[in-house]
Amino acid sequence: MKKKISFFIRAYNDLDCRMPLILSFAGDSRFEVSLISYPTNNGFYDIENYENFQLIKKNNNIKLINSMLYKNNNIIFLFLYYLNHFLQNFLFKKINFSKSNKIFFHFFRFFEKFLITYNKKNFQLLKSVIKNSTIILDDIILDMNRSDFLSKILELKLHRKIISIQTGQDTYIDLNRSKKSNLIKRKELIVDKFLVPSMNDKRVFKSLNIKNNITVVGNTRFEKNWIRKLNTKSKRLKINNQKNNIVFMLSKIEYGVDVSKLIRTIESFAKIKNTLIIIKPHTRGMNIDSIIRKLKYPNILNGLYMDSSSLIKWSNIVCFTGSSIIFQAMILGKKCIFLKNCLNSKSIFDKSSAMIKINHYKEVDDSIHIKNSKKYIDSFLKRHLYNNKNGRENIIQIKKYCA
Repeated sequence: MKKKISFFIRAYNDLDCRMPLILSFAGDSRFEVSLISYPTNNGFYDIENYENFQLIKKNNNIKLINSMLYKNNNIIFLFLYYLNHFLQNFLFKKINFSKSNKIFFHFFRFFEKFLITYNKKNFQLLKSVIKNSTIILDDIILDMNRSDFLSKILELKLHRKIISIQTGQDTYIDLNRSKKSNLIKRKELIVDKFLVPSMNDKRVFKSLNIKNNITVVGNTRFEKNWIRKLNTKSKRLKINNQKNNIVFMLSKIEYGVDVSKLIRTIESFAKIKNTLIIIKPHTRGMNIDSIIRKLKYPNILNGLYMDSSSLIKWSNIVCFTGSSIIFQAMILGKKCIFLKNCLNSKSIFDKSSAMIKINHYKEVDDSIHIKNSKKYIDSFLKRHLYNNKNGRENIIQIKKYCA
């Protein structure tokens, strides 16, 4: 009899980080896989908006469930749900309406909260799906107050076990204080396994005194075969190429980024001949409108609506302030430049020779001509990304926990 695996997804990052695992489980005859999107108390994510949704849709071994719609025959609710879906796609995607517009942002946030409340009993319909299933969640287990819907599902106690896998990876060494303030009022759920990608993540969580036992398993999001597949499938951006196609992959400002130094550094790159720059904000709710307004160069573009994989594919240089998406660029052999001068926090990149480091904006011109060392990159990735394994072994290890 096949073992049931239920992946619960609440946001873009959670789905993006779980994809290699989802596809690996779906390709294993021992497992029956369900992919369930569920709402938090503040909103919900439509899986169909994911750029690689077709990989999920065409896989016959993945049962795709939108918990907001699952077996819901209420005509009024369905009308309101699809109206919300249409309006957001029309405003934010079709005409690139800025999400920074507070009136529209708060309207849709209120609208989504209303729909979640209106649909609050729908979790009962998922009983047959989760019965005897291993549930795979992200690190929302550290604060279950964020989703009443999920809490109600777990209260049914129909699942076999729960495995939590951290979304993303903490590349910072000294941000514990701000994280701790966010977890003071947490309602922590104790699960069978809490899996994190690196020893640094384990150290950070231990310093926060969480109750769950922590196991380091590497970061499966960056398994090398998956990264190569992503690169192949990613669309080619219809943008005129230059000698220097530079992408700035930004981390959140509150992670110690000095905005004034960041702007000055971007401008220094923009002054280099035959250069085109695209600035990509962090995928979890980062607003860069104020930064873009201060950058008056015509060769600087806002990459808000461009997916990270396509941007990395287009680029030959990737600049970053600490975001873990840089691992993808490193695996693909892109020139990676760490903007140490723009970061007030300590990170795992500080003392590494795996990437080029800028300590002052005046070093920008020289950084363009320096090459990355493959030897140092491979060593860095093995240690910090794969827990001294090879990527595939990390996925196999997680599947053993579910068997």
